[in-house]
Amino acid sequence: MKMKKKLIFAFLAAFSSLLMLSAAHAEQDLYGNEIVEPWRGCYHGARDPAKAVDYKDQMIVAQDGKKPALGDIKKAIAQAAVSQDWDVQMLDADAGTGKLVLTRIVRKKHTMVLTATFNTEKYSLVYKSSSNLNAAVCEGAVYIHPNYNRWVGDLNSAIQGKLRSM
Repeated sequence: MKMKKKLIFAFLAAFSSLLMLSAAHAEQDLYGNEIVEPWRGCYHGARDPAKAVDYKDQMIVAQDGKKPALGDIKKAIAQAAVSQDWDVQMLDADAGTGKLVLTRIVRKKHTMVLTATFNTEKYSLVYKSSSNLNAAVCEGAVYIHPNYNRWVGDLNSAIQGKLRSM
């Protein structure tokens, strides 16, 4: 009888520790739903990543309400980028559209590259590549060091400010 109790106790102890282990990895939201983090298993950074934010189809609104010329938009985006410590590479584009490659190196350590496309009505900033930011593509989305979104958000705000002042 004592042997049976010991076996049952050992089984319960093992089962409860398994439950505790799985509970430690299955976080829940306020409603008790399991939080699924698609980046688990493919992202290997020191802290939890953020999903890389692209700024697509941002409307261009000039101060006087008129559509600015394509050259003026290119100049405004380039000036805003330089003011935020981004390097600007001009690329040839089709008639009526423009394209720039923007690169920023932070602390001589972290590099990020964006593609900026634009026409007279809207522009987009899209992740192109990075180094030393622990970027990983998980389930079709880019996950990256959380500061990336802050740096790109600051760039977008600077571009919006330049375009509004035209």
